Amino acid sequence: MIFDVDQNDRPLLHIIGYTFNSSYNSLEMVHLLQTSVEASSDELDRVIVHELAMSVIYNIPVFLNHDELEESLSKYYNQLYEHGFQLINENYEVKKYKLLDTLVPDFVDQKGELTGEKIPRIYSFSEVKYYKNILMEKLKKLDNAQYVINNLKDGLNELSEGLNSFSRNENRLQEVLTNYPILFGTEYIEVLDKHSFGSEYEADYVLKRYNGLYDVVEIEASTLNVYTKQGNPTSALVHAEQQIMDWLEWIEHNNSYARDKIQELYSPKGYVVIGRSNALTLETKEKLRRRNLVFRYKIEVITYDDLLENAKSLLNLLTGNKSEDD
Repeated sequence: MIFDVDQNDRPLLHIIGYTFNSSYNSLEMVHLLQTSVEASSDELDRVIVHELAMSVIYNIPVFLNHDELEESLSKYYNQLYEHGFQLINENYEVKKYKLLDTLVPDFVDQKGELTGEKIPRIYSFSEVKYYKNILMEKLKKLDNAQYVINNLKDGLNELSEGLNSFSRNENRLQEVLTNYPILFGTEYIEVLDKHSFGSEYEADYVLKRYNGLYDVVEIEASTLNVYTKQGNPTSALVHAEQQIMDWLEWIEHNNSYARDKIQELYSPKGYVVIGRSNALTLETKEKLRRRNLVFRYKIEVITYDDLLENAKSLLNLLTGNKSEDD
């Protein structure tokens, strides 16, 4: 078949086939007929889609009459594979069928009443282009997924090395958090470093989510304690929490001004990153858990080790691996 349009830009298909020329005792390829439907544009589209479906099922190649028609034919193949086509069954009922998304399509209806054998066939250029677009989309998703995994691995390695170094460098640890917002979760894609709230406050970090919303972060040194030996919150922790509360209050009362700088800064969550988990006892770990519950996750206090362990769990989840402790 050859895809073409008439003088009114209405789509049609030329049916080309072999005939036997008795005068020369030879086979000849000739134009047998063409589809010609006096109908609405929608009905004509259905006819073209139906004929393309038959060409797929019965292994009939479809070619363009000229290259300028490529986009039009691609549109019909998209419609065929995305939305299916109609057939009349043995009970004279119009039913909708859909080709399976494979390079050698089978076809079934919603109840699986109709099946076809997979046979090698010839693909039109537009059909190959359709499959190419699908394949590129799938590869793009795989590339994005692998990028997330690699980025998470790199962040984990650098944070782990920084925390376990004998000459621990706090500036280097903060740099790691700046470069790898994914350590806070896969929903974070960017860090805005040292963002000012008016002339009064400056946040260490503002984290941008995939959905365009933002959260704020106060970074304290990994060498600081979260609780005292007596089990009370340290002044460093209280100060950091107060910083977050001041920022959140300022954003709430100056929302329009705040969103001049960051458009989607609506009711952000606040993180405090401080200290190491090995400096906490079972009692103070429980106190920290309850403290986070009191703030109802409007403010969350996490240690550097919490970031590390959460990121490890996330990596294991994404890669399907079990942690070494399992």
